[in-house]
Amino acid sequence: MTHTLVPPKTFLAMVLILLLAGGCTLPTGEPTDPGSLQATPPAAALETVPLPTDATTAALLPHALYHLSAHSGSAQVWRLERDGTTQTQISFEDTDVLSFDVSPADGSVAFVSANQLYLVESDGGNRRLLVDNAAADAQSADYYFAQRLSDPLFSPDGRHLAYAYNGLWILDLTTFQAVHVLGNQVRIRQNGSTVLDGYYAPRLWAPNGQLLLLTVGDAQTSQLAFLSPSAGAQVTPVESSTVCCHAAWAPDSSSVMVANPYIGLVNPGLWRYAAGSGEQTALLAAEDENEIHFAGWPLQLTDGDLVYFYATAAEVPEGDVPLYMVRSAADGVSSRSQLRPDAFSNLIEVLWAGDGTLALLVQSRPDGGPSGVVLLAGGDGRQLQLLLENGYALKWGP
Repeated sequence: MTHTLVPPKTFLAMVLILLLAGGCTLPTGEPTDPGSLQATPPAAALETVPLPTDATTAALLPHALYHLSAHSGSAQVWRLERDGTTQTQISFEDTDVLSFDVSPADGSVAFVSANQLYLVESDGGNRRLLVDNAAADAQSADYYFAQRLSDPLFSPDGRHLAYAYNGLWILDLTTFQAVHVLGNQVRIRQNGSTVLDGYYAPRLWAPNGQLLLLTVGDAQTSQLAFLSPSAGAQVTPVESSTVCCHAAWAPDSSSVMVANPYIGLVNPGLWRYAAGSGEQTALLAAEDENEIHFAGWPLQLTDGDLVYFYATAAEVPEGDVPLYMVRSAADGVSSRSQLRPDAFSNLIEVLWAGDGTLALLVQSRPDGGPSGVVLLAGGDGRQLQLLLENGYALKWGP
């Protein structure tokens, strides 16, 4: 196994072995929730809200939006400016960009294409090859677990890049020194089949940059764990053998919220995990007082309140469950109120503004691919905005 670094501007790479949502299936049927159920209209029926022309009020978005789109034929990184109209292509690779991240410090972009890791400036300029593993055999038994580059992840201050490549690496961008913090455990049987005994992949940096949320597991299970990079390779798993699907740090880095709106191997619900111990607090249990709680895409605000997408059902439904945009107190239950009358179906991705005043939603297309229409939904009930006809992997710029 080789790992070719391109000095002196060395980045390395990551493998996200299993998606945390793997194995889950969408719940089905009609939810029961106060108020009338109003499904989101199809994208074709939505009209783009005219944007203001006054320069002082022209910003529709809180930050520039980076995303993947196949506008140019293959999936590439694009940036949508705050005006909600102007788009710029950032990457120009011959093959699809499979994963990317944006530095919160300066907006530079790290992305993976053709099993190579590149770094470009915020406008796409100064393209640099940082890690080259294009020679790896994609048909080898251990390719996915030991050879594949994927999912770069900048720390909040932009100084470090975590990534998975046969485990977890962390690169110091000031010295370009990389440390292989945790290695995957992969065995090859005599018949050539692969046995995955353990894997590690970065999920989310804590806002203070001191902790890193990981996805860990083996061929059978997947869960979350906390790592303090300064303390070495000591991993603290959460108090649950299997966790799914949407995670978000508390603003003070003390805990992580996890929500699951799907019926599958993991029950739906909403939980909080303490960062120091991994201790679990169930906020919305899978079944509580004869109700099934479906919660997704949580965000804890600086005042302690939560915003997330939510619906309930009296029994296991038989179709997609439309979800409402809601806000509640920190316990997930008290003072819960709907922020919009709409119930959103077929959501595959949500990106909240940091203050919870709006969310960008990716609704799936009939072909079932990762891309979808991108809608802007304001928490004040304003008219829905059709932001992009095609996009996914949404990330805010600085």
